[in-house]
Amino acid sequence: MEAKKILSPLVLALLFGLFTLVGFMVWLTRGKRSFWLARKMKLGAAILTLAGISTGCPPVVTCYDPMPMNWFDFDQLDYEQNAIVADLPADSVLTGTLRQPTYDAFSFTITDADSTVLQQGNVLPADGQYDTDTEPFTLALNSRLDTGMYILRVQGIEETGQDAGYPVAEQRLLIQ
Repeated sequence: MEAKKILSPLVLALLFGLFTLVGFMVWLTRGKRSFWLARKMKLGAAILTLAGISTGCPPVVTCYDPMPMNWFDFDQLDYEQNAIVADLPADSVLTGTLRQPTYDAFSFTITDADSTVLQQGNVLPADGQYDTDTEPFTLALNSRLDTGMYILRVQGIEETGQDAGYPVAEQRLLIQ
């Protein structure tokens, strides 16, 4: 993961340098050589593609595609394993950011492969309430959970105190 953070800017800088050099060659030939024009177009496309891909993981918000509601972005999410990774007992608290909350409270359940509920609890906002568009949160894990793969489900809680009836987030949880 760290290699991508280092290599992407270097490759972009190299592409920008080549684009500038080829642009200068197009200017020298006054745009009459199709060879240099084609190279300039290809380098420009490569720059746009790499810049678009490297913007990465939180959802990209545009005027056509608004931010998803109740988006849980966990700090301990390992994209290679597609799971939240916790090393108990040291990592007994999961943290992250909730984007666009629509509920006043959230609860969670941790289940095993047989759908047996191993832990239930509340997802706690850092400042005590979900009142802004992005809220830091904490989720306390039971330090006695065995190592293995589990399912973490987060449900919104209605004003009546009832669960919304469906998970707003569902993620694999790897306990090491």
